[in-house]
Amino acid sequence: MKLRALFSAFVLMLLISAIIVIIWHASLPASLGAVDFRPYWSAAYLLARGKDFSDLQQIDAIERALTGWQENYAMQAWFFPTGHLFLLPLTFLPFQQAVKMWLLIHISILFISSLLLWRNEDKYRWLPLLITFSFSMTLVSLLFGQVNCLVLLGLSLFLYLEEQQKPFLAGFSLILTTVKPHLVLITLPVILLDGVQKREWRRLRGFFLALLLSFLLLFYLYPDWLRSLCHLAFSGFNSLRLTPTLAGLLIALGETRLSRWIWLVGLVSFLALKIILKQITLRTIVDVTLLGGMVLSPLGWSYDQIMLLIPTFRLIEWGVMKELPPHYTKWMILSLFAINLLTYLQRVFTHNEVWFFWLPLALAVLYHNSWNRRRSTLFSTKHD
Repeated sequence: MKLRALFSAFVLMLLISAIIVIIWHASLPASLGAVDFRPYWSAAYLLARGKDFSDLQQIDAIERALTGWQENYAMQAWFFPTGHLFLLPLTFLPFQQAVKMWLLIHISILFISSLLLWRNEDKYRWLPLLITFSFSMTLVSLLFGQVNCLVLLGLSLFLYLEEQQKPFLAGFSLILTTVKPHLVLITLPVILLDGVQKREWRRLRGFFLALLLSFLLLFYLYPDWLRSLCHLAFSGFNSLRLTPTLAGLLIALGETRLSRWIWLVGLVSFLALKIILKQITLRTIVDVTLLGGMVLSPLGWSYDQIMLLIPTFRLIEWGVMKELPPHYTKWMILSLFAINLLTYLQRVFTHNEVWFFWLPLALAVLYHNSWNRRRSTLFSTKHD
């Protein structure tokens, strides 16, 4: 068994080394990994030099001078300033080299997150990687140079460290989820509420210490960062966006008032449910709130649905660990395959992001059905 593990590790090292060499030395398409990374890098570049990262004119100047941007508009960086801190080292590289480095980091983060999320250590160790890198939203996220992978890593680390009974480090890792807070709009508040209910003060101390350290570093780099953040947030929430959520669908149908606040109704509802259901497991909290958040969020794009990998992994694990009826497992796997295939086809035939709203809804229905089947199967097994 040890020899097999060593061989697998050696093969993985060779594969990773080959990917690094290919990406670093190959002449990649100019847009690969650069589209969204451009404004992120530009905003972090300004912060690193003590300048206003929300100033569109300064962003525009950096994008044109240093990143080769030639369109007649500037791209704004829509993420929390903790994201700037993680990207700071890359701002000391030329933009094209930074793009390649981020692509390598991005792939590594997805690789690590997949292994952290997978609970079946005895077999099918290749399956989490296959699921992750065949998911259409993963490929779109890599193509655009997104930073949503940091949020995925934060939740993956949190779940893993909690399972290892290291709540302080688990809470500390949640700082990664603040990079794009709209992806954990419901998940993070419910996790914190769970910590209060269970008196898990070490988890809370870890998170708030990480938050405090981040804030202190931001004040050191740019003392006026809170004003810049408020300017960025208000400009974002004041604009109507055709997001792949119910909020975006409502806007597409002409309803603008309800679309602005539907997420708040969802947040209050989930918090109320958590107060009632005190003993629900952390993994279920993360699964359900991610599905709910992906349905209700007022911000985001379809590649942010990469967060749906977490509940998808849970469904696959239930099937692999035979916690579902065999015939249902086959149907569920086929459904997941069909859903993913449909997103590929939709990407070819439509470019309107709002029409991807159905994906979290479809997975939520599948998750609910699988949850009920699993409960029935486990109950039957106990009483055989």
